[in-house]
Amino acid sequence: MSLRIVFMGTPDCARPSMEGLLERGHSLMVVCQPDRQRGRGRRVGQPPVKLCCDAHGLPLIQPHSVNTEEAHSLIAEFDPDLYCVVAFGQILKPDTLSIPRLGAINLHFSLLPRWRGAAPVEYAIWHGDAVTGVSTQFMVQALDAGDVIFQAEEPIRPTDTAGDLMQRLSALGAEVLAETVRLIELGEARAEPQDPAGVTLAPRIKPEEGEIDWHADADSIARHIRAFNPRPGCHTQWADTSVKLWRAWPQDGEGEPGEVLAIEGDTLVLAAGQGAVALAEVQPEGRARQTGRDFANGRHLAPGHRLPAPHRSELRPAARQES
Repeated sequence: MSLRIVFMGTPDCARPSMEGLLERGHSLMVVCQPDRQRGRGRRVGQPPVKLCCDAHGLPLIQPHSVNTEEAHSLIAEFDPDLYCVVAFGQILKPDTLSIPRLGAINLHFSLLPRWRGAAPVEYAIWHGDAVTGVSTQFMVQALDAGDVIFQAEEPIRPTDTAGDLMQRLSALGAEVLAETVRLIELGEARAEPQDPAGVTLAPRIKPEEGEIDWHADADSIARHIRAFNPRPGCHTQWADTSVKLWRAWPQDGEGEPGEVLAIEGDTLVLAAGQGAVALAEVQPEGRARQTGRDFANGRHLAPGHRLPAPHRSELRPAARQES
């Protein structure tokens, strides 16, 4: 027995879920975001889900809004039993949600109700969570507020970037989504309301939030850098150059925030508000990625040199509670 499923997803993290449903024999129609211009050359790029869809010969639509009559008509022609939504990127309105007979479910990359919103993986690392996971929920109009059907945990490793963690969560999520669909198909799905007291928010991250505050403690700075890798990347200013920071870890050290403490191995070690940060991989604006040592050698840096006018800010927000 199989279901007719409209799968809505766009980025690479949605692809394993789509393929998992196909492997289990379900019939899929796919909805993803339109092709968009990307990068400096503004070349038109196709979403990863679209490329996967083409490889499997699946029916596909790419509406600018899934909430239009035209999109509704195309979806209704498919006569879906269920929606499965994974990182789609559009809000579904009530009349869109009402089309499938069994409702709509969403795979979210956190343990709801913690980290509702667009950037749950980044916020989990940024705020020092030891464990995160994935959740499936029945979709409602409010963002990520539906009753939770199934959850699975995933530990956050000390060296995880957001990219590393998302790769594991994508694979875990594909299994959880497939199991959720199986339970719905059998009429055995049981959902629990989310606890309002546990809600925290993970809104879309802005590039300017990647600026490093060297007055913060070393652990916080290292988590910040890991959380913003691969997107949008953390950065700091050195003289007239903006420098992206891609790999770093905390270590012992003492000095003025932003002060060069040492050049060790391939790293450039800078003092933080508490402790020190070893920069292993950096990228000056307009240049290729390089080791911290290569950057230091190119700038003739030595212990005692310091970042100009270290920036003090509140770049690491407190976990936001939903009001």
